[in-house]
Amino acid sequence: MKKVLIAALVVLLLYPVVPWVLGRTIEQRVGEYTDQLQRQLPYVSIVQTRFTRGWYSSEQDITIGGATPALGLTGASLTIHNVIHHGPVCGLTCIGLARVETHIEFAPSTQASIVSLFGKAEPVAIETRLHLSGGITTTVTSAPLPDVALDDGTHIASSGGSFSIDQGAHGDRLAMHGNLTHLSVHERGALRVELSGAAFESHAERLLRSLYVGDGALTLAKFSLEGLPQGALSVTDLHVTSKTSAEAGFVTVAIQFGTGQIATKPLTLASTDFDFSYGHMNADALESLTAGLVAVNHDTTIAPAEHGEKLAAVLRDKAPALLQQDPVFTVDRIRLRNPAGALLITGSLRLPGFVAADLRSDASPKALLQKLQVAFDLAVDQPFLASLPNGEALTAQLQAFVRQGLASVDHGQFQSKFVYADGQATFNGQVLPTAPAAALVPAAPAARATTP
Repeated sequence: MKKVLIAALVVLLLYPVVPWVLGRTIEQRVGEYTDQLQRQLPYVSIVQTRFTRGWYSSEQDITIGGATPALGLTGASLTIHNVIHHGPVCGLTCIGLARVETHIEFAPSTQASIVSLFGKAEPVAIETRLHLSGGITTTVTSAPLPDVALDDGTHIASSGGSFSIDQGAHGDRLAMHGNLTHLSVHERGALRVELSGAAFESHAERLLRSLYVGDGALTLAKFSLEGLPQGALSVTDLHVTSKTSAEAGFVTVAIQFGTGQIATKPLTLASTDFDFSYGHMNADALESLTAGLVAVNHDTTIAPAEHGEKLAAVLRDKAPALLQQDPVFTVDRIRLRNPAGALLITGSLRLPGFVAADLRSDASPKALLQKLQVAFDLAVDQPFLASLPNGEALTAQLQAFVRQGLASVDHGQFQSKFVYADGQATFNGQVLPTAPAAALVPAAPAARATTP
């Protein structure tokens, strides 16, 4: 017992020294993340930084300006004030190198506008933890916004939300989470936008330099627009998922986008699915291409008129190495459904035999098209097609294709297979006739105004 008491006494006596020693490490780490912020946000200029190191806590001020000469912008500046609590015990529930409380100080006029909206000077709370292992976690929480009327009559309301980003040591791991329960914007006598149940999550690990693999998901319970000239729009159960994986030096990216009901004035769908994948992409070539595109987008010295050409130059320089490895683009599923039936499209696109010379300015486009291989399958229920706006005309056109042998009908479903290979396109194995399309299709009746 005596030894335990002595050990505890030694720890208590030495603990005040630990935060002071950690202060130097904290200053270095904070400086590294400040530099990283400048690289990630090139259009935001860090005008000045000041670090004041204390015993148990330190303070940092970062003055940021939004001026970007290349874009002709001269935005006002703001100050980020960080209060840094030293570890290893950096709060009641915090064990780590440090805990940082961030306060944003705007210009007086901007600050007054914020108070008029939220009723408080700081509508957003930002806290960052520097882990002993070298990682960092930042959490941003926004305060609820009651129904507030702006000077122009626009009403804004929000439930508030949160966003967090967890980064491993050296940026080798990255995880993000976010949610927003409800947001509505209503312009006086005009457009009304409303969304609810928004959530975002992603996890990624570094594969190669700036290339990461992992998965992500975005969900939205409901999104609606009212006041549009063409009528209201309502979408439920919107969801987007992505998964990036790697095997034997090649990367596959799978993206799935879908919704529940989509209701508009001319058309209502029960659900939609758009699933795509990009496979057999050489990891090194893909990273080089994406890094080049990011570098152009982050270069603040490039004038807007030159931006497109700079991106095109990166594509001409980097894309051949990727295309030479025979990547494949796959439409895993495009499906539209309503009570009457469904439409389904699947297929793939490849460019085998591609060489860098195919993209030279003096290369023949025809030679490149000869290498292109496309295959798509279409299946659409006749009742579904008839239920669409201008559905009778679409049905008549497909019936004409059936008579030409370009499509078939099986159990009330139009089916066709499109293939492009060796420079020639076929439908169901038949070459498309050279006669004008209008000659193949009878005169279309007037489109119906309503749909089921």
